[in-house]
Amino acid sequence: MDNYLVSSSLFPIQADESLPVSCSPRVHASIAAVPRVAAAVAVAGATTNASTAPSVDVDYGPLVKAIGGFCAAPVQEFPFVVAEGVSREFFEDFLSAHESNCMGYRLEYHNSRILICECPSEIHEHVASSVDKLINSALGMHALRFHGGAPSCWVGASSFVPDASLTPFTKPNPGPGAATAASVRGYAFPNVVIEVAVLRPFEDVQRKARDWIGLSTTVQQVLVFKVGEALGEGARQLHAYSYIRGNDDPVQTIDVSIPGHVVIAAGNLAMQLRVPLAGLYFQVPGGPPAGLADPLLVDLFFVQQIVALTPL
Repeated sequence: MDNYLVSSSLFPIQADESLPVSCSPRVHASIAAVPRVAAAVAVAGATTNASTAPSVDVDYGPLVKAIGGFCAAPVQEFPFVVAEGVSREFFEDFLSAHESNCMGYRLEYHNSRILICECPSEIHEHVASSVDKLINSALGMHALRFHGGAPSCWVGASSFVPDASLTPFTKPNPGPGAATAASVRGYAFPNVVIEVAVLRPFEDVQRKARDWIGLSTTVQQVLVFKVGEALGEGARQLHAYSYIRGNDDPVQTIDVSIPGHVVIAAGNLAMQLRVPLAGLYFQVPGGPPAGLADPLLVDLFFVQQIVALTPL
């Protein structure tokens, strides 16, 4: 039987390390083994999409405790390794079995290691939910044709869970085992992904955005929101970046950090984030509906108002 290991203290990923190629903890000597789990854990680094049934005998307790304890500590650098020596299947089973325990914790899987990239925060949830609601508001009645959520997706040898996503119900699923499937169940990748970074450095979430629109997915657009420090006068550092498939760099960048004394209002052209319909309705039979504005405009004025009033 195999063991999985949890970190006994905090080990941020070094700035010069490349994810997902290497996610080694800074100090391996302080990685401590926990008692052997009751069921075998698949070989570390396994990258197959083979489905395995979760085992009720696996002891997830040390991992749950480690996640909660780490996020309660004064961590300054993200992401950091919370466990290593685990398989894809173990990670998926853990998410399924402990969803209620991990709500708000942003976990990722890279090369047999589980990383914590964000800890729960009010501002993180407010930004993700407000952007999702604004896109649905811009869609109007057409929003009823979409499902959102945050499905776990295999991206190469890694696993990402978006903060929010949009995919039309009518987009076909590739099916189990398909090269373009996002999961072992054969679900399709989201068409638009929303990522919010508070504790996570911009360079790291930028790399993740490029992975989302890389060759191993069918994601068409990634909207990244980087939250920074409070500026006073009813403002906080906040920048939005739009990544479109086929471009390594953002095709649109918006500074949403507007001080409270600056008079702005809804409809400001500088605050309109563009969502092209071709990406939003990618692989949907019949394509975009007639009469819907293209690109869809998302007014970030409302996000700025929420962020300025929300504590970290």
